[in-house]
Amino acid sequence: MMNLMKKLYLCVIVIVLSLAALPFVSETAAYAANYYVSPTGNDSNIGTLTDPFASITKAQSAASSGDTVYLRGGIYKNFTIANSDANYNYVQDITKSDITYKAYSASEIPVFDFSNITTAKRVAAFRIARGVNNVTFSMIKVTGVPVGSQKQSECFRIEGNATFNQVTCSDNQANGFYFVNHGTGACIRCDSYNNIGVKGISMGNTDGFGAHGEGVTFKECRACNVVNLTR
Repeated sequence: MMNLMKKLYLCVIVIVLSLAALPFVSETAAYAANYYVSPTGNDSNIGTLTDPFASITKAQSAASSGDTVYLRGGIYKNFTIANSDANYNYVQDITKSDITYKAYSASEIPVFDFSNITTAKRVAAFRIARGVNNVTFSMIKVTGVPVGSQKQSECFRIEGNATFNQVTCSDNQANGFYFVNHGTGACIRCDSYNNIGVKGISMGNTDGFGAHGEGVTFKECRACNVVNLTR
């Protein structure tokens, strides 16, 4: 009986030591969640695949550091202004760090059409706010961003830190990717084409890519005036 007890005691010690040797898994990694957004969703839903949200704004409010927001394919056009200052209306204001926004699949491209947005101020279709870090956008398209009399609007205004992977900005009156105010990050295999300002207002002041930030990388990106691009 004593030998059996000794063996059991040794087994417990071995198990405890084995558990102690396991790699540490952060709380963020252990509890990372997925949320879903769809053009046919509703912000009163719970954000699951079967009950998706309708907006990135709602998904961001539900998400936490380490989470992923999956965007279903289709056209997103019903926006409200998330934030404003003296010069800008920020339609999608990204204010949380460490969140990924990506297409649900390669065959479903989310298209964000901002052609209905007011031009009472400059338009920033997406603003990654100052102090926000490690935000990722993958495989989405932005179109229709207008310009008013202020001579400049932007599809993406990056004041924090963000990475863009296979993101397209096309057929806008606005800058494509604009890193400003110490903004950092990378554009990888991104396209910015058919973007041109309004004659007499902003023509000649519209860039596919702009890096007025710090530590910005562009890799395999294209800015041009063509209708169809293939890779």
